[in-house]
Amino acid sequence: MKGLTAAVLSAALLVSAPAFAQFNYDRAQQNYMDLLSGKKQPHDLTPTELYEVRQFDAGVRANPRPLPDTKANCRDRNATARPPSPLEEAVIDLKCSQRPE
Repeated sequence: MKGLTAAVLSAALLVSAPAFAQFNYDRAQQNYMDLLSGKKQPHDLTPTELYEVRQFDAGVRANPRPLPDTKANCRDRNATARPPSPLEEAVIDLKCSQRPE
C-alpha cells in the first residue's frame, strides 16, 4: 500500500513539473512590465505566469544591467557651467564618440 501511495505521489509530481519546466521568456517579461506599470496585479496571473515572473525577477536582480549610455547623456555629464572652449569641445566629442545616438 505504501508503495502504491509513493508511486501515485511520484507520478503527480512528474505530471506537474513540465508546466513549470517550460519558461516563456517573452511572456514573463511582458507580465513583469505590466506588473511594474500597474496594468496587471499578481492575482491576474496564472500560477505558471506568476512562477515565470518570479524567475524573471530573480534574473533581473541577479544581473542588473545599466541603461545604455547615449551621446547626449555623455555630453551632459561632461558639461561645464560655461561654454566649452574648442579644445574642451573636441575632448568631449572624443569621449562621447563611441556612444549610440
